Amino acid sequence: MSTPAGVPVDSASREPPRSATIGAHVPPRPTTAPTPSLLYWRMQKGLIQVQLAQRAGVDRATIQRLEAGDEARMSTISKLAAALDVTPSQLQAQPPSS
Repeated sequence: MSTPAGVPVDSASREPPRSATIGAHVPPRPTTAPTPSLLYWRMQKGLIQVQLAQRAGVDRATIQRLEAGDEARMSTISKLAAALDVTPSQLQAQPPSS
């Protein structure tokens, strides 16, 4: 059953479900950012992907995904930066050109 405005109602109480009420709280999406220098810094430190993953406490697939251009959560960027002994902004910057 729907209200005239098209909002579904609970057939027993005739009230809209909580998710349809105005002002319903929707959690914000985590902030993500690219890490274009991740491969550069990993190579500078002489680490293979699995070593960096272990040091940072993330999955190796995460390293692969980020080096392929996907974006990372800020918490992941912080973990990777600490494991590489660089700042998060260094991972987010373009790698130095040779």
